[in-house]
Amino acid sequence: MRSDVLVRGVQLSVATTVLSLTAIGFVSDAEASIIIDDFSDVQASWPLTADTVGNTLTVNESGLNNVFGGTRQTDVTLTSAGFPGLDDLRINIFVMPGLFDYSSTSEASGQLGLLYDAGGAGLNGDFSNQIGLNIDFLAFDFGSAANLPITATISDGMNSASLTLALTSVGAQSAFFDFNDFAGIGSIDLSSISSVSFDFDAGLGADFRMSQINTVIPAPGALALLGIAGLLGMRRRRA
Repeated sequence: MRSDVLVRGVQLSVATTVLSLTAIGFVSDAEASIIIDDFSDVQASWPLTADTVGNTLTVNESGLNNVFGGTRQTDVTLTSAGFPGLDDLRINIFVMPGLFDYSSTSEASGQLGLLYDAGGAGLNGDFSNQIGLNIDFLAFDFGSAANLPITATISDGMNSASLTLALTSVGAQSAFFDFNDFAGIGSIDLSSISSVSFDFDAGLGADFRMSQINTVIPAPGALALLGIAGLLGMRRRRA
């Protein structure tokens, strides 16, 4: 009987130790956050200016470093202009220090789309250990708009799921798209993601800058608490 208790104690201690090591940073590559785009590479001529209402400009880039799947498709449309021919919007990627810039004149509104799908071949991305997507903004200015709606969409090639959030305050901030809140997430195979896309609906005069898009893993702090709780529980039982 005493021997059985000791064996179980050892097994539990090993499991707790593994959890604790995971919590303090010994995580596998499969559990690491995935960079979707850090805007540190371009293969096209930038900037891009949209000055005709209703026309969509598309840029397809391939062979990109630090871009998931190696390709980026950028679409931009000038949706309205108070003074046609004078009002426009411009998008630019500055590889040093790595940021995406969207700017518009005070009477111009537009739509921006970013698509990552390995040029149609599919990302084959395993997001099963991820909890969502994140966009880091270095800056955001409303202009005359009330907010900046952003729709994130993921697809496994058969089904898709999406979530729309909105920036409602100026300045630097992050937008976190929790997979649990995506409409249709139950039909998605998160271990085989084929595409990730983002659509921005920018109102009159809106300006913003993004520095990185990435997936999000569970916070190490949460794992650490679980590990500590397990160790404390073991100590109480053995006492």
